[in-house]
Amino acid sequence: MKIALVGAPGTGKTSLAEAIVAALQARSHKAHILTSNDWQLPDYDFAIVDGTPLFAAVQRDVDAHDKSLYPHAITQQARYDITLLAGLDLPHTNTDRHRAFDARLREVLQTHQLRYSVVYGIGGQRTASALLAIDQWSGLGTAVQAQGPSHWQWVCDKCSDAQCEHQLFTSLLGREA
Repeated sequence: MKIALVGAPGTGKTSLAEAIVAALQARSHKAHILTSNDWQLPDYDFAIVDGTPLFAAVQRDVDAHDKSLYPHAITQQARYDITLLAGLDLPHTNTDRHRAFDARLREVLQTHQLRYSVVYGIGGQRTASALLAIDQWSGLGTAVQAQGPSHWQWVCDKCSDAQCEHQLFTSLLGREA
């Protein structure tokens, strides 16, 4: 399974890639981090790609309003089995540029009907979120079983609507207080 990691700059994509590979290897899967240009999968169950052409296309669009990189980037992104989008929940990612980058990524992924899941959390929580998404798309289901029953219910796995996510996290923060 080829998994792409995307997200605004500074959202922890590289750290998440390393953590996902370690977690998958701990489950006895063959997992490896690849570059976006390395399409050979020599005996790997999972290939994690940190840094796809879509990142560069969105960056050029957000910074210079140049959309010329999108055709190639979208073609390449469609080759992945799933895209994991790093959410904007890290403390230093609450800027206008981060929000614009994230919104544009979501818009492109949705417009071109590319399969993706948004992952949130700090450290191990983010890794667990990514593993749940991987398990859902791959049909493994091992992360949910290993963690036991969940205290929350996943209502919508496809919309990634920012307002829905905001309401979810606002309500979760309210429960902890």
